[in-house]
Amino acid sequence: MIAQGVETKKGWSFRPSAPDFLEWRAQNQVFASLSAWTFDRFNVTGGDTPQRIMGSRVSADFFRTLKVQPARGRDFLPQEEKPGAGHVAMISSGFWHEHYNSDPEILSKSIDIEGEPYAIVGVMPEEFHFLLMGRANIWVPLVFTDKERMDHDTGWLNVIGRLKPGVAPAAAQQAMSSIAAGWKAVSGH
Repeated sequence: MIAQGVETKKGWSFRPSAPDFLEWRAQNQVFASLSAWTFDRFNVTGGDTPQRIMGSRVSADFFRTLKVQPARGRDFLPQEEKPGAGHVAMISSGFWHEHYNSDPEILSKSIDIEGEPYAIVGVMPEEFHFLLMGRANIWVPLVFTDKERMDHDTGWLNVIGRLKPGVAPAAAQQAMSSIAAGWKAVSGH
């Protein structure tokens, strides 16, 4: 289930804020997993020419929510979405072939994103294409800043969840709206 329109602290929104998502995840009773992502374009350096590469920032459980495992390496770990965690990235199979010549030692390499080295921890399967992400080639953990964690007014995330067995989509939507209604009662919004 993808949150395409949800009631948040400020009313009906098509993009939840970081605090909305974190509160949903904390109070979740209907989803086996609930994940967030946002599109991004990364400045990648280290090669002959700097490039802007289509990518995404994703919560650590994003690929598990989709039930997709890397073809090489590992998935993101929960601690990697926390501030101060080491920089890690996963890359697409196509990016691995094109930019790393299918190097079998790819998991010992890093990629420079926005001037920072990111350890490559995984390569996604060749057939993996999450349509809502376009042609993402790089994924990094979604790490919220302190400001983002406090900003209820700016909705910028996409959210996807895997329902628990036996839970209907309408029941999940109601559960998420109930959490939001609780926020409104507490905050006065």
